[in-house]
Amino acid sequence: MPRRQCEDPARPLNEDLFRVLEGFPDLAHDDEVDACSGALEMLNPNMKGWGAYELARRQYEQLQAEREATSGRAQPTWAPGSMEWLAEQNKSS
Repeated sequence: MPRRQCEDPARPLNEDLFRVLEGFPDLAHDDEVDACSGALEMLNPNMKGWGAYELARRQYEQLQAEREATSGRAQPTWAPGSMEWLAEQNKSS
């Protein structure tokens, strides 16, 4: 049997962790989930450049809207009550 090109020695640990994360909140022990969420909070403190990010996001959305308006494609008609319809209602209000 040929050896894999990239053997991951932590693979069994990763599989166990992902099984616990995917099973949350139905599993009895959620210590791993608490540890992972705490680590993510420590790795992602409040962004210092949040304003620049928000400006870029808004400019991108405006550019996308302009491209869609000039593309000649028909706008979709969403079924009333669908998630897409609700999102459109929230945008327009």
